[in-house]
Amino acid sequence: MGGLFAMQESRLEAIVAGRPDPGKSVNPERNRDNPLPGARLIREWKGEEHCCTVLEDGFEYQGRKSKSLTAIANLITGSKWNDPLFFGRRRG
Repeated sequence: MGGLFAMQESRLEAIVAGRPDPGKSVNPERNRDNPLPGARLIREWKGEEHCCTVLEDGFEYQGRKSKSLTAIANLITGSKWNDPLFFGRRRG
């Protein structure tokens, strides 16, 4: 009874053998805080739905590119917002 799940066991074996951890991303450049390109972030604000698309190099909102979701949140609300909080990606 008990024991490890197969994935846990293979991860531990890889770590002990000095191999890359199979549970970790092979692309270290990917920011885990951002959704994958193509994802759509949708937020209702004051009765209006706002949709932002995740791009490889930023975000698109209403046909305009931005490097920052914070800038988009600020544009929508007219005030300073933390983008993960505004788009519901983290609890405040």
